[in-house]
Amino acid sequence: MSQQERSHYQPRFLSPAYPFRLNDGEIGCFLSHRRAWSIIANGSVPFGIVFEDDVVNVSGEFAAHAAWLASVASPDSYVRLLKKQTRAEPGDVIAQQGSWTLSKPRRVGLRAAAQLVGREAAQRLLEWTEVFDRPVDTALQMAWLHKVPMLVAGPSLFETMGASTVSRRRLSVAQRLHREIARPLYRLKVAALS
Repeated sequence: MSQQERSHYQPRFLSPAYPFRLNDGEIGCFLSHRRAWSIIANGSVPFGIVFEDDVVNVSGEFAAHAAWLASVASPDSYVRLLKKQTRAEPGDVIAQQGSWTLSKPRRVGLRAAAQLVGREAAQRLLEWTEVFDRPVDTALQMAWLHKVPMLVAGPSLFETMGASTVSRRRLSVAQRLHREIARPLYRLKVAALS
């Protein structure tokens, strides 16, 4: 990462403050999403699909499912595609075709392994994340700030290779204790604002 790229990250920039510092992997992951959003925002098509590098076993139905989503979502929307073994998120169903659903969740969930991103949504997210202070999926939960319609699609048509390794690091007992206390407090603040 260049210093210019790294300068997009400024700890404790937004409220509620994210209680942990990001490591280089988390910063790089966020910058990769911003690069994908830039390509979508500056492209000539209304939607783009973004996969993180650990996505595997994409179903043969995926292309038809994505085409259907693009026909029922709007270019100002961000659609999270749930991975297999992820519970459905409670929310209002916007569109349905057979087993395929597009919903507006009551609370935006974590994870950003795969998504369908509208061109207008990509532009707004790009502008809003000129400075960021938390992981990309955690930032996306802050819909009350970025104002991008956050939707979720099911059923899952892909898997990932396993849990993310981006934020794994060795922590001292004191650091682990801090995380165990700070994480639920932070999540309560986000839930109250969602």
